[in-house]
Amino acid sequence: MTPLIAASGLGGLFALIYGAAYVGRPPSALRTVLKAASVAVLALGVWWSLPAADILIDPRAAPSDPLPVSAIVIGAVLACALGDAFLSGNGWALLLAGILAFALGQLGYILAMAAGFGSLEFPPIWFRAVVISVTSLGVVLLPRTIPILVRALMMVYGCILVVMAWFAFQTGNTLLIAGALLFVLSDLLIALQMSEKLPKKAQDFSGYGVWFTYWPAQALIVWGFSSVL
Repeated sequence: MTPLIAASGLGGLFALIYGAAYVGRPPSALRTVLKAASVAVLALGVWWSLPAADILIDPRAAPSDPLPVSAIVIGAVLACALGDAFLSGNGWALLLAGILAFALGQLGYILAMAAGFGSLEFPPIWFRAVVISVTSLGVVLLPRTIPILVRALMMVYGCILVVMAWFAFQTGNTLLIAGALLFVLSDLLIALQMSEKLPKKAQDFSGYGVWFTYWPAQALIVWGFSSVL
């Protein structure tokens, strides 16, 4: 059994426990640990899968490339795990920190795709204009109770997320494309939750939709990068 398979299995177990017992529950230490660990363990799997895992321990064994794809992917996954930890709590400050952490994670995935697959083009101006317009409209439709700074950061994050999906499609990697699409779907469900426009029954179950699209998205993205690590 390869380290990445083992890590995915362990992360999947944590994700199932979290999904079955902690989605929608009040914040707690165990809830936070399970949520963050289910993703963080994927970064451990990437590190342990490297041909020379001790490159992160012994600098003399490091490759000539100062920023290998593996290091970028590990950093991106850990940033998302940190975002999960922040978002498992309550309060606008934690929400801001969580969005920022996920934005850094998405930027990391974009950088890793560019470094690992090469020849990727940035979205054209018309595409960027559409993305900014749509995300701006979505933020405007959110309840007025959400602070303006949170709205602004959500708009920026939405743009970064869509750019990540754009890059994923350019790689032609099926796993990366599937992971990116699930990530977008998961965050769309979060936006619908925050808009408070879902029917009550849908609102009650939307947390499960968010979680069971989000964790597979992370796993698929990590596996998508496995061919270029």
